[in-house]
Amino acid sequence: MPGFGSRAHAIIQISIVLVVCVLAAVETSYANGCPTGGPQATYQFVGQCTDCSGTGVGVLTVRNYTLGDTLTSCNLVSFT
Repeated sequence: MPGFGSRAHAIIQISIVLVVCVLAAVETSYANGCPTGGPQATYQFVGQCTDCSGTGVGVLTVRNYTLGDTLTSCNLVSFT
């Protein structure tokens, strides 16, 4: 199989790069100073679509948030 060694080497190099990127992302997410854990709240938004037909629904999940306070990136858990 000609070129197999170089193909396997390339796959290993790509895998190493991916692992380093994932580790850097994990380290960055912990280094941002956001507290982990805490109470979560879910808010549902319903409205008329402006670029589709029907009704749009959004669900915002936040952590360590008090209604009325300013949202920060540390509060955001998900938005779907």
